[in-house]
Amino acid sequence: MNNIDVVDKIRESSAPYLQALAEREERPFLLGELEINNGIFLGDSPIEGRGMRNILNRLQIRKGFMDFSKVMTPEDWEFISRKLKDMDPEARYYAVVERKGDAETIVDTLPFNQKSAPSEDLRHQQYIDWICDSLTSTDKEYQFKGMDYDPSFSKFKLTLLENREVDVFNTGQDLWKIGDLFQFNGLQFGYNPFFERLSCTNGAVSRQYGFGANISQSKFTGGRIEKVIRRSIEELNSGLDETLRHSVDHLTRHNVSINEFEHFKKFFDARNEGGKFDKLLYEFFDDRPFYNAYGENISEKSRKWKSTANTGINAYDFFNMMTWIASHPDKVEMDNEDRLKLQMSATDFLFKANLDLEDVAGVREIEYPRLEAML
Repeated sequence: MNNIDVVDKIRESSAPYLQALAEREERPFLLGELEINNGIFLGDSPIEGRGMRNILNRLQIRKGFMDFSKVMTPEDWEFISRKLKDMDPEARYYAVVERKGDAETIVDTLPFNQKSAPSEDLRHQQYIDWICDSLTSTDKEYQFKGMDYDPSFSKFKLTLLENREVDVFNTGQDLWKIGDLFQFNGLQFGYNPFFERLSCTNGAVSRQYGFGANISQSKFTGGRIEKVIRRSIEELNSGLDETLRHSVDHLTRHNVSINEFEHFKKFFDARNEGGKFDKLLYEFFDDRPFYNAYGENISEKSRKWKSTANTGINAYDFFNMMTWIASHPDKVEMDNEDRLKLQMSATDFLFKANLDLEDVAGVREIEYPRLEAML
């Protein structure tokens, strides 16, 4: 059989996590079954974290409720309760229940399509079995990149790399590997092609060529997910080789606009609670050279203006910087979900069909005659 070492590493790495999952289960419920009194409960089980946020979003409750709830009065709770009763009480959800001794806490909630209730085979072990079976069936050789487990959401993250290199410039100087990223728990599944630049181990995750489904969608079926897994592992990805080469070449021929620069800067600005990204923003997103070069208050300029303003930064260099930030947790501390979002956003930029500064005419001094009709 093929890829035996990889399969063994997957089985070995997943074993302790699968054992820990014995303390978790997914449980269906109706929105109308929730009880609201100094908190949100399903029976005696409190709903916390992302589970509560998802319910509050469904009820269209204000974003700051988590902090506000600490000082809420009985009247406030009564208002929330009435709001719940006004919604569709038959709305169907799944709860991720975590058990610690006799106590139960709901840590996640997700609406689901009544036609796509999960079958018993859509569980962590089945996903791993499908992946391992595909690895032993394919002619492609793989490497085990790593497996992570997020206990907050019972989510596995498995990364595999094909045991071959893609020379994007045909010079032997810039080598990449293509692979597969799988993420799943009992209520969600995601697949994305994964790209790794070997010179700096930067990782890029493609949203464009991936697949995602959760319990709220009709495509969340065992047959569909097994097909995605087998196709991604067993079939050749030669088309992605050329896509990668073309995209890298495309970036090297253009610079980044101030608009594109600020798109990624805003990613960190929005997450800079307590100044935790101040150092990163100063080091990687210093916009003072733009103010000096243009001599204007750039923050007041329109998006159209910023889209035509050149930063002087090569687009491929900028892409590599973004993936470096996202791929080095030892250098940049960041939430794992945000790290993945940044990798995906950077890869969207890599595969962007038209960069801002494409087909922009350069500045020329033109002496056009003043016609009599102009006077």
